[in-house]
Amino acid sequence: MYYYRTKRYDRSLAYVEKILGNGAPFKDEEALLLKGFVYYDKRDFLRALKTFDAFIRQYPGGGQVQKAREWKAMSERSIKYLG
Repeated sequence: MYYYRTKRYDRSLAYVEKILGNGAPFKDEEALLLKGFVYYDKRDFLRALKTFDAFIRQYPGGGQVQKAREWKAMSERSIKYLG
């Protein structure tokens, strides 16, 4: 989160990928959602959309699924209007 908050998105993505690769299931949900946020903030809306979609499929009963749906919708709108 530190790198994300300081807008060092490439560094943030590297740590997120490391978390997801370590196989720590208790952190995967949070890390995957953060990955979507990073892609969205980097204006890579297609990857953000795919990440939020994957989050919704993987964690349909998760506590943050509503947030993922909202960000997925924002990504879809951004693709439509911003390209």
